[in-house]
Amino acid sequence: MITIIGARLQNCQYKIDKIKEGMMETKNRSQQYWDESAEVYNDIVLDELNSFKAPAWRAIIEQHIGSGSGLDVLDVGTGPGFFAILLSGMNHTVTAVDSSPLMLKQAQFNAFRAGAVAQFIQGDIGVLPFQEASFDVIISRNVTWTLPQPFATYDAWHRLLRPGGKIVIFDANWNKHLVDEEQRKQYMEDCETARRMGYGIELEESLEREGDEITSKLPLTFEHRPDWDVQSLEKIGYREIVCNWGFDEAIYTESEKVLNRTTPMFSIVAEK
Repeated sequence: MITIIGARLQNCQYKIDKIKEGMMETKNRSQQYWDESAEVYNDIVLDELNSFKAPAWRAIIEQHIGSGSGLDVLDVGTGPGFFAILLSGMNHTVTAVDSSPLMLKQAQFNAFRAGAVAQFIQGDIGVLPFQEASFDVIISRNVTWTLPQPFATYDAWHRLLRPGGKIVIFDANWNKHLVDEEQRKQYMEDCETARRMGYGIELEESLEREGDEITSKLPLTFEHRPDWDVQSLEKIGYREIVCNWGFDEAIYTESEKVLNRTTPMFSIVAEK
């Protein structure tokens, strides 16, 4: 009996070790992918900062966190720093985190050029190096779909908020076309239409394939959002959870509106 139990325990530990190895491999591949994509995303952010999109996004953020100033804000997955720059311009104290050193290098340069003040930190956005109750707002844009352990991450963010603090999530079911054939057909048609209208931002084919493969291993690729998020946030203990749609009309060009027809953005605001 002892031998059988010992063998089962060894087998269980082996499975746990293999799961951890798989998670580490996915994490490393993900960071490499974002490093290699940094230049493309930096071009996108520079375009946003120098177009109608910057004031449009600022207005959207103010609708979600208020028009006051002086909040301690954590921008998770800052990328090339778009939100960090906007929030600094709104006179908040900004801390911005990203796992990609190349993204952060772009963010620091963009912030310097824009005259924005923010503290930029490289780190895992699911395991953040801050004390509990450090922030009034935790905000992210197009980030939560990348989380390998979204429930645990939302729980960790809850601890970092002060009482009455808010998380603000902007995201979409970006990758539903990878697991839904009908949506894939519509998405491919929309991509072609958007190209004919002048949309020209694309990743290299090898990077796009790598991104799709990484995405196929992420849990939120297979969930219907924001329903999953709302249910998870309620379980963790967030309150006053509100979802919004339709705001993305203000931040898209005409070709982008076509490109993203199958993936409307949503926002989630939830209080501690």
